[in-house]
Amino acid sequence: LSGWSGDAVGAPVGLVGQVLAAAVAADPEAVAVIDGDRQVSYRQLDEWSTRLARVLIEAGVGPQRAVGVALDRCAELVVAWWAVIKAGGIYVPVDSAHPVQRLTTVLDAVEAVCVLTRGADTVPGAGGRPVLSLDTLDLADRRAEAITDAERLAPLHVGDTAYVLFTSGSTGTPKGVA
Repeated sequence: LSGWSGDAVGAPVGLVGQVLAAAVAADPEAVAVIDGDRQVSYRQLDEWSTRLARVLIEAGVGPQRAVGVALDRCAELVVAWWAVIKAGGIYVPVDSAHPVQRLTTVLDAVEAVCVLTRGADTVPGAGGRPVLSLDTLDLADRRAEAITDAERLAPLHVGDTAYVLFTSGSTGTPKGVA
């Protein structure tokens, strides 16, 4: 940032969850996500993702613990991203259309705790990992209040990995980039 803007400009440092909290505080009913004819406000996104984050924490997700996310573009994909971040986990997108061996390799490489999906109870390559289907998961009994470090498996730090993306793997083996 200072290279592009000059030495007097510093980059803000903080946790990404603070961005959503600021958007909710500024205008909770503003539209955050449009998915076809569905609209999700910042308040709804915050509450939905917090409830899901609590499920992820119960499943063992926390800082430096990965979650495979096998979702197409939809509102649930955005919710899943925020939920993984709020739990402190590492977001790892996987494409269910890829060969099973690739999915297995990716999920094994990051030691994914679980896999999030929609419309299915299984994900090829998930192995024995729990598969949580967002369209059948009951979140009604989960609290929507902000999650504290005391509720997570460990406190969050700005240096924690937020996501891992896998390359096509020029040698035939996918390579993860944090």
